[in-house]
Amino acid sequence: MTKLEKEEDSTIKEVQTILKTAVTQIMNNEVRKVCFEQCFQSKKSHSPLNRFDHQCLSRCMDKMFHAHSIVEQATIEKVKDLGSSENVQNI
Repeated sequence: MTKLEKEEDSTIKEVQTILKTAVTQIMNNEVRKVCFEQCFQSKKSHSPLNRFDHQCLSRCMDKMFHAHSIVEQATIEKVKDLGSSENVQNI
């Protein structure tokens, strides 16, 4: 592997890390927004979280992250399919 290839590989890995961090932050913000609105929309006081609140947040977050993983997997499969169809077209 040449020096240029190593630098390109390093740059790609760095960009992937930055993108992964950004996606994680966006996902966390969205989960927080959706789940807090869903679980606390009727709660007016600043009282401590009770057992129901914890359960609601936990279920909501589990659903959001599960949905995200399904979408992520579908996206990966779609990209692979597009890559395969491009290779067939180039033959």
